[in-house]
Amino acid sequence: MKEDPTDKKEQGSKASRQHPPEKEMTFFDHLHVLRSHLFRMVVALCLCSIAVFAGGAAIFDYVVLAPTKSNFLTFRGLCYVINFFQGGGAECFSFDSLTLIATGVSDQFLLHFKASFYIGFSITFPYFIYEIWRFVSPGLYQKERRTAALAIGWSGLLFYVGVAFGYFFLVPLAIYFFANYQISSQIENTFTIGNILGFMSTMTLLTGLLFQLPILGYILGRLGVVTAEFARRNRRYATVIIFILSAVITPSDPGTMFLVALPLMLLYEVTILVIATTGKARMST
Repeated sequence: MKEDPTDKKEQGSKASRQHPPEKEMTFFDHLHVLRSHLFRMVVALCLCSIAVFAGGAAIFDYVVLAPTKSNFLTFRGLCYVINFFQGGGAECFSFDSLTLIATGVSDQFLLHFKASFYIGFSITFPYFIYEIWRFVSPGLYQKERRTAALAIGWSGLLFYVGVAFGYFFLVPLAIYFFANYQISSQIENTFTIGNILGFMSTMTLLTGLLFQLPILGYILGRLGVVTAEFARRNRRYATVIIFILSAVITPSDPGTMFLVALPLMLLYEVTILVIATTGKARMST
């Protein structure tokens, strides 16, 4: 007796569900599952933050305050390039005019706590995305689950690339510009450690989130909200928005603004390619 290929195909699509169709979950069941995922996310964030907090002075000296020092990796690399073209002997970067202070009684403790939280969040962000995927994956077909897993992997990678870009390029160059900018020699640049930490966390986390643009394009393309043709047709408006956003993120010299805008424009083109590929995949299914 031969099997009907249509019935076999239907059984395969039904079997791709993680939960059997006869076991429908109520709203409160979903709420209970969501609470479990949120609890694990909070636990992971707390554990990472505590581990960073235990690092103490080492974390501040070698991570938080590193971009404010002349021997930072970015400055040493740029100095090597400058000396290579100028024949050596050039003193490239100096923070002699920068002074960091803490004005409040509990400032250093609170800033230690905040820095630990920000770094812990950066470490656990891909795990947050993974927990969200675990929550929605039971309602997806097998092919959709593989696609979602791939998107989650790229999301974590792009987040770390964006954080690294902000930490190694935007933050040190912007701090160097502001630390050496003086209207008058009688005015000394004295920054509070709170200003430095707030600036660094905003720049790094924001660039990490901005680098999620291709993932956002993938989702909108799969939903049919945005097409590749629409994104190409509005490229000029997107460029203006990118430069405005770059000017808001980096209110310093035009060079830093272009340093932010160019990768975002490249990401926009990558997003168009992702949407176009997604559209073809949808039409073929």
